[in-house]
Amino acid sequence: MRLGRLASTWMELPPAGLTKSAGLDYRTIEAASPVSFLEYERPALEALLTDKAKRAVFIEAWGELYVRTHVGIHQVHSMRASCSVAREFIGRDGAIRFYFNDGTAEILLFKYCGQV
Repeated sequence: MRLGRLASTWMELPPAGLTKSAGLDYRTIEAASPVSFLEYERPALEALLTDKAKRAVFIEAWGELYVRTHVGIHQVHSMRASCSVAREFIGRDGAIRFYFNDGTAEILLFKYCGQV
């Protein structure tokens, strides 16, 4: 998995709850702010996400909800065709944004092999 990060600041947290997104497209994000994607092995990526989740005061995510034995979210990655995603789903990319106490935030963008 390759991970891209974009830092920002915040003055007010978004409202809590579930809302339908108008869509997220990495190409739009990358056109506004070039993003470098670095490859992570699963244990390192899990540790990074766990650390950010522990420090965050609010987490915003784009993806697909699921309900099994619990409610969760998946598809928080690029939905362009790749070695893991057979079809293109333009405008349906996923991501996670962490908001921290110091007024900073960081959105994480995830890409599989073959995604540009």
